Parts: sequence; structure tokens; C-alpha cells
Amino acid sequence: FPSASTKAESVLDLKEFLTIVKQAPELIIYLDLKIQAPLTVPAEQYGQSIFALWQQFAMPNPLYIEGPNTEAIQAFDRYGVENVTTVLSYPPFWANKNAILTGIAATIGAYIQPQKALKKALKAHANAVASPTSVANKRLRKNLKQHGKAIIVFTPNTFKAIAKVCASGVDILITDHPTLGPCR
Repeated sequence: FPSASTKAESVLDLKEFLTIVKQAPELIIYLDLKIQAPLTVPAEQYGQSIFALWQQFAMPNPLYIEGPNTEAIQAFDRYGVENVTTVLSYPPFWANKNAILTGIAATIGAYIQPQKALKKALKAHANAVASPTSVANKRLRKNLKQHGKAIIVFTPNTFKAIAKVCASGVDILITDHPTLGPCR
């Protein structure tokens, strides 16, 4: 977006990134979009910009695109791009909310109402749900799997935690320490 500016370090823009990863079609591209008005542009603008470039570059890579709510997932779905998996953030973490309290409430809620994440995913028509390890408990994972939804878990950061998550049957694992993985 034209109004974006780099403050501290140089980062790749999406065009530069796609140019590089297109040469490695086996790589899965995972875009976790933090969409929150008025801090960001609407999901529709993100989707339009991302998918226009995706098609322009004729990207062969599988794409996972994560959004915080039904509106974001539906905005991404409108573009009908092949090889895209839409991912619902559960719970969504908002810039103006305490992330620790959000995580605690979602962890407790996942034990009391494990079907809540499934209901949100079905409403959004999301292909997958992404949750922290504490939220993606066995009951929640079972509900999602029974309805054909992929499960993405973040952020186990020890060998023991990664092994436990791998054994639980998740589809994708996101960690800050990839040298400790992969699942075996």
C-alpha cells in the first residue's frame, strides 16, 4: 500500500517476496493478516491486492491466508483463487485487547464449548482454524476434524511441546524454532 513506510529495517514487499518464492513451488506460503479497522485497510482491500499479485505472478505455491473473522474469510473467498486455504484465527487477537486475557478466556472457553470454534469456521466457510496450543485441545481438534477442517497450531517452542502437538494430529505447526521440528 502506498502509505506504508519502513521505520527500522528493510523488509520485502509482496512483489519481491513472490518473485523469490515462486522459484520454490514446494514451499507453502502462509499469510497471517492482522485486520482491524481503523488500524488497517479492510479485508476486501487486502484480498484484492494479494490475489491480484498472486494471479499476476501465476504462483504455483499452496497459499494459506489467515483472517480474524467471517468478513475477512468471505472477502478472501470472493477471489476464487486456486490452491488457497482460508484460515480463521481462533480466537482473534486484537491490538486493543490484552493478548494474555484473550488467550486465557479462549483456553477456558475451548474446554467448556469446544464447538464454538467449529461454528465460527462453518459460518465463515473457512477451510482451517488456527489456534494457540492452549486453545486447540483434544475436543476442539476432534470437532474440527469431524467436519473436514484443518487445524493449525501455534506456537510450541520446545522440543517436548512440538512433539506433543505433532502427536495430536494437527495439520500445520507454527513455531518460532523450526530447527526443533519437523513432526516425525
